[in-house]
Amino acid sequence: MQQLSTSPEDPAKRREALSTSNEVQRQRYASDPEYRERLLAASRKHRNELNLERYHRIKDSRKRRWQQISEDPKRLEEYYKRYNAYQAKRKIEEPRFLLSDRLHKWTLGLKDRKDGVQWRSHEPIFYTEKEPHDCQYCSTRKGGAKLWWKSLQHQDPPAYSCHACFAARWPEGMPHNYEYRTRKDGTTRLARKK
Repeated sequence: MQQLSTSPEDPAKRREALSTSNEVQRQRYASDPEYRERLLAASRKHRNELNLERYHRIKDSRKRRWQQISEDPKRLEEYYKRYNAYQAKRKIEEPRFLLSDRLHKWTLGLKDRKDGVQWRSHEPIFYTEKEPHDCQYCSTRKGGAKLWWKSLQHQDPPAYSCHACFAARWPEGMPHNYEYRTRKDGTTRLARKK
């Protein structure tokens, strides 16, 4: 049997050999679960190592930068001015951020009268200290949070959602009879239409 040349001098034969090799690998990937799992595991390991390395590199550079800023009172004051201006701009220009902020404050107000509110999909769980949970949507919440949304579907273990992910899906999760409430008058939009 003649060996196909994969040298750069014969590009047509090289292309043909690579095409055949790729097809064999695709077939094996589709038909051999052990081979597929081995490739996926290697890919996950490589991706996790790269992400961890990148995470530490970014974290270290931010730590060094913050150290420089916090040592100089003038730079620290400028930093907080820029940060507060950025947050104010976000609250005005990004409705998603504004909605999330208002929903968080409204939920904190309901914390004591939780018994009178019938939640649809999730109920708020408040902690005095930050608690780590895995968010069912984004899966990441480094350092934990004080407010988590616990799924009302009975699951073992219970499923939690971070506030950012819950706020992005807020119409489905609002309490019964609160779905169309407006902030100003407290009446439902549906009632006004009738």
